Amino acid sequence: MLFRSSHAFCCFFVLVGCVKAEVVSLVHPEATSYSSLAYGGTEEPPADFVRGTIPESVRPIVQETVRAEIIDRLGYTSEGHATADLLLYVGVGRRVDVETTTLNEIPGRGNSIHPTYLGTFEEQIETGTLVFDAFDRSTGLHVWHGQITSVIRGDIDPERLQELLVELFGTFPTAPQ
Repeated sequence: MLFRSSHAFCCFFVLVGCVKAEVVSLVHPEATSYSSLAYGGTEEPPADFVRGTIPESVRPIVQETVRAEIIDRLGYTSEGHATADLLLYVGVGRRVDVETTTLNEIPGRGNSIHPTYLGTFEEQIETGTLVFDAFDRSTGLHVWHGQITSVIRGDIDPERLQELLVELFGTFPTAPQ
Protein backbone atom coordinates (compact mmCIF):
# COMPACT_ATOMS: atom_id res chain seq x y z
CA MET A 1 0.00 0.00 0.00
CA LEU A 2 1.17 3.52 -0.77
CA PHE A 3 0.82 4.83 2.80
CA ARG A 4 1.98 2.17 5.22
CA SER A 5 3.37 4.46 7.88
CA SER A 6 1.11 6.14 10.39
CA HIS A 7 3.33 9.20 10.14
CA ALA A 8 3.34 9.31 6.34
CA PHE A 9 1.99 12.83 6.44
CA CYS A 10 3.23 13.85 9.88
CA CYS A 11 4.69 17.07 8.50
CA PHE A 12 1.51 18.51 7.02
CA PHE A 13 0.43 21.96 8.16
CA VAL A 14 -3.09 23.21 7.70
CA LEU A 15 -3.28 25.24 4.53
CA VAL A 16 -6.80 24.95 3.32
CA GLY A 17 -8.85 27.47 5.23
CA CYS A 18 -7.53 29.58 2.43
CA VAL A 19 -8.72 32.40 0.29
CA LYS A 20 -6.44 31.61 -2.65
CA ALA A 21 -4.03 28.75 -3.23
CA GLU A 22 -1.23 28.45 -5.75
CA VAL A 23 -0.88 25.03 -7.35
CA VAL A 24 2.36 24.40 -9.25
CA SER A 25 3.55 21.21 -10.91
CA LEU A 26 6.41 20.26 -13.23
CA VAL A 27 7.00 17.08 -15.22
CA HIS A 28 10.56 16.23 -16.29
CA PRO A 29 10.77 16.04 -20.12
CA GLU A 30 12.91 12.88 -19.98
CA ALA A 31 10.48 10.97 -17.79
CA THR A 32 9.75 7.54 -19.22
CA SER A 33 6.66 5.46 -18.52
CA TYR A 34 6.19 4.23 -14.99
CA SER A 35 3.63 1.80 -13.61
CA SER A 36 4.27 1.36 -9.88
CA LEU A 37 4.67 3.71 -6.95
CA ALA A 38 5.81 3.56 -3.32
CA TYR A 39 5.84 6.13 -0.57
CA GLY A 40 9.46 7.25 -0.20
CA GLY A 41 9.19 9.19 3.05
CA THR A 42 9.11 12.79 4.13
CA GLU A 43 11.36 15.51 2.82
CA GLU A 44 12.17 18.99 3.99
CA PRO A 45 9.75 21.74 2.95
CA PRO A 46 11.08 24.62 0.82
CA ALA A 47 13.91 26.60 2.43
CA ASP A 48 11.80 29.47 3.76
CA PHE A 49 9.26 27.18 5.48
CA VAL A 50 9.44 25.22 8.76
CA ARG A 51 7.88 21.81 9.30
CA GLY A 52 4.33 21.51 10.59
CA THR A 53 2.07 18.61 11.50
CA ILE A 54 -1.10 17.23 9.98
CA PRO A 55 -4.18 16.98 12.17
CA GLU A 56 -5.51 13.43 12.47
CA SER A 57 -8.82 14.62 11.03
CA VAL A 58 -7.20 15.64 7.72
CA ARG A 59 -4.68 12.82 7.19
CA PRO A 60 -7.28 10.38 5.75
CA ILE A 61 -8.46 13.02 3.25
CA VAL A 62 -4.93 13.55 1.95
CA GLN A 63 -4.10 9.84 1.86
CA GLU A 64 -7.37 8.85 0.17
CA THR A 65 -7.17 11.62 -2.44
CA VAL A 66 -3.56 10.78 -3.31
CA ARG A 67 -4.46 7.08 -3.56
CA ALA A 68 -7.56 7.82 -5.65
CA GLU A 69 -5.69 10.11 -8.03
CA ILE A 70 -2.47 8.11 -8.54
CA ILE A 71 -3.48 4.50 -7.99
CA ASP A 72 -7.11 4.51 -9.16
CA ARG A 73 -7.36 7.27 -11.79
CA LEU A 74 -3.84 7.14 -13.25
CA GLY A 75 -3.46 3.36 -13.12
CA TYR A 76 -0.38 2.93 -10.92
CA THR A 77 0.09 -0.11 -8.74
CA SER A 78 1.24 0.28 -5.17
CA GLU A 79 4.43 -1.67 -4.47
CA GLY A 80 7.20 -1.87 -1.93
CA HIS A 81 10.04 0.63 -1.77
CA ALA A 82 12.57 -1.83 -3.26
CA THR A 83 10.55 -2.66 -6.39
CA ALA A 84 8.45 0.39 -7.27
CA ASP A 85 9.29 2.41 -10.39
CA LEU A 86 8.62 5.73 -8.64
CA LEU A 87 9.16 6.89 -5.08
CA LEU A 88 6.85 9.65 -3.84
CA TYR A 89 8.18 12.00 -1.15
CA VAL A 90 6.20 14.57 0.82
CA GLY A 91 7.36 17.81 2.39
CA VAL A 92 5.14 20.12 4.38
CA GLY A 93 5.74 23.39 6.10
CA ARG A 94 4.58 26.80 7.16
CA ARG A 95 5.96 30.31 7.27
CA VAL A 96 4.89 33.47 9.08
CA ASP A 97 5.55 36.83 7.42
CA VAL A 98 4.92 40.21 8.99
CA GLU A 99 3.23 42.77 6.78
CA THR A 100 3.52 46.38 7.91
CA THR A 101 0.97 48.97 6.83
CA THR A 102 1.19 52.68 7.59
CA LEU A 103 -1.98 54.76 7.45
CA ASN A 104 -1.44 58.51 7.44
CA GLU A 105 -4.94 59.07 6.17
CA ILE A 106 -7.97 57.06 5.18
CA PRO A 107 -8.79 57.29 1.46
CA GLY A 108 -11.78 59.57 0.99
CA ARG A 109 -11.67 60.69 4.63
CA GLY A 110 -8.24 62.30 4.83
CA ASN A 111 -6.72 62.51 8.30
CA SER A 112 -9.84 64.02 9.84
CA ILE A 113 -10.76 60.83 11.73
CA HIS A 114 -9.79 59.79 15.24
CA PRO A 115 -5.98 59.39 15.56
CA THR A 116 -6.25 55.82 16.89
CA TYR A 117 -7.19 54.71 13.36
CA LEU A 118 -3.97 56.15 11.94
CA GLY A 119 -0.42 54.89 12.38
CA THR A 120 1.63 51.81 11.63
CA PHE A 121 0.04 48.37 11.97
CA GLU A 122 1.59 44.92 11.73
CA GLU A 123 -0.24 41.80 10.58
CA GLN A 124 1.13 38.29 10.71
CA ILE A 125 0.46 36.43 7.46
CA GLU A 126 0.66 32.65 7.82
CA THR A 127 1.40 30.59 4.72
CA GLY A 128 1.38 26.81 4.38
CA THR A 129 2.84 24.55 1.71
CA LEU A 130 2.42 20.91 0.76
CA VAL A 131 5.07 19.50 -1.58
CA PHE A 132 5.18 16.17 -3.42
CA ASP A 133 8.20 14.93 -5.39
CA ALA A 134 8.39 11.71 -7.44
CA PHE A 135 11.76 10.16 -8.27
CA ASP A 136 12.70 7.30 -10.58
CA ARG A 137 13.86 4.65 -8.10
CA SER A 138 16.51 3.16 -10.41
CA THR A 139 18.06 6.37 -11.85
CA GLY A 140 17.22 8.99 -9.23
CA LEU A 141 15.68 11.23 -11.91
CA HIS A 142 13.36 13.85 -10.42
CA VAL A 143 10.31 12.94 -12.52
CA TRP A 144 7.59 15.18 -11.09
CA HIS A 145 7.21 18.05 -8.62
CA GLY A 146 3.90 19.32 -7.25
CA GLN A 147 3.32 22.03 -4.68
CA ILE A 148 0.31 23.73 -3.11
CA THR A 149 0.99 27.00 -1.29
CA SER A 150 -1.65 29.11 0.37
CA VAL A 151 -2.21 31.84 2.91
CA ILE A 152 -3.89 30.23 5.89
CA ARG A 153 -7.21 31.68 6.95
CA GLY A 154 -9.37 29.77 9.40
CA ASP A 155 -10.08 26.05 9.65
CA ILE A 156 -9.36 23.34 7.13
CA ASP A 157 -11.97 22.96 4.42
CA PRO A 158 -11.82 19.24 3.49
CA GLU A 159 -13.56 19.79 0.14
CA ARG A 160 -11.18 22.59 -0.82
CA LEU A 161 -8.19 20.47 0.19
CA GLN A 162 -9.45 17.62 -1.98
CA GLU A 163 -10.03 19.99 -4.94
CA LEU A 164 -6.47 21.32 -4.67
CA LEU A 165 -4.99 17.81 -4.51
CA VAL A 166 -7.01 16.68 -7.54
CA GLU A 167 -5.83 19.74 -9.47
CA LEU A 168 -2.24 19.11 -8.39
CA PHE A 169 -2.20 15.45 -9.41
CA GLY A 170 -3.84 16.29 -12.75
CA THR A 171 -0.32 16.69 -14.16
CA PHE A 172 1.18 13.52 -12.63
CA PRO A 173 2.51 11.19 -15.36
CA THR A 174 -0.06 8.59 -16.40
CA ALA A 175 0.84 4.91 -16.04
CA PRO A 176 0.74 2.87 -19.27
CA GLN A 177 -2.50 0.94 -19.74
